[in-house]
Amino acid sequence: MLTAQSAMERLERSLRARDRLHEKLQLPASRDLATEAIFYFDVALFMLGGAFDGLAHVAHTVHCLGGPKRAVGWGSSSWMKQLRTANRHLEQLMTLGQPHRDARELIAILRNTIHEEALRTVSWQTGATRTERVVVPAGIEAKLETVLARIGTPADYGVLRQADGRLYIEPGMYLERILPLVVAALNAVMDATPVDKLPGVDPSKLLTAPPDDQMFNATIRRRIRLLSGIT
Repeated sequence: MLTAQSAMERLERSLRARDRLHEKLQLPASRDLATEAIFYFDVALFMLGGAFDGLAHVAHTVHCLGGPKRAVGWGSSSWMKQLRTANRHLEQLMTLGQPHRDARELIAILRNTIHEEALRTVSWQTGATRTERVVVPAGIEAKLETVLARIGTPADYGVLRQADGRLYIEPGMYLERILPLVVAALNAVMDATPVDKLPGVDPSKLLTAPPDDQMFNATIRRRIRLLSGIT
């Protein structure tokens, strides 16, 4: 229960980081502000990646899969092979090339730069205007472009190759465009994970929709979605 709750908490933290990112992007461009924007972009990616990882651990527990916990994850071929036997539907949803897996990859490809070259800015001068552009590390360009090509065009997501031959990303636009895909993927994974199989769970008491009380009524939920930009 706590692992599943952590996935939702990380989603909430990613939205907070996203808001801070947009605050920085509204200010006049500078190297310091661009560095701060990248910081919040990284945080949002880490939190969204953590949400996907948490749901993988929930599925691992629900289906009593074997192997070490460090091997649990959508990117682990050995773990996905186990999941295929236990829950073919969920495994297919998260197979490479499928839309919900693509949503996860749009996070993972950039998040995994923690292990290699970090995102950084390059100063561009056009006339009297100076801008800071975020360059995509060369080592992940091909992976990112491949996934984006399956769901649209890189430009649709703020990813553009410029005159210097390098690939650049607009963090604010990228995050806004992928959030609906990510939320849909997280929902699909939760729907396909039969938590009613866990010991002590009474299926009749499981919520199948948000509670319709004063705190979570339909009007408030709609306002939250509008503020979050995930409608």
